[in-house]
Amino acid sequence: MKKYILILTLVFGGNLLGKNQQTNVLFLICDDLNCDVGSYGHPQVRTPNIARLAKRGVRFERAYCQYPLCGPSRASFMTGLYPVQSLIHRNANL
Repeated sequence: MKKYILILTLVFGGNLLGKNQQTNVLFLICDDLNCDVGSYGHPQVRTPNIARLAKRGVRFERAYCQYPLCGPSRASFMTGLYPVQSLIHRNANL
């Protein structure tokens, strides 16, 4: 079974308490990469730009996938549907 990692970074701009200010959100997602990035403490992998974003935002420590294959899990994320709803249960739709 493949291990998936979801890297989410939220970068906030301006005063979050102000009513007229908009919040900037940057949403990064990667699959099949595991936790091998510098901001997650890997001793050899250097990712200075991702580390800089992680310091300014919110970094999540746990991620979950809808299905143990990349195709159904990615389709679920992109559509908001469960694999039983989208009927995508394999990586290839034949």
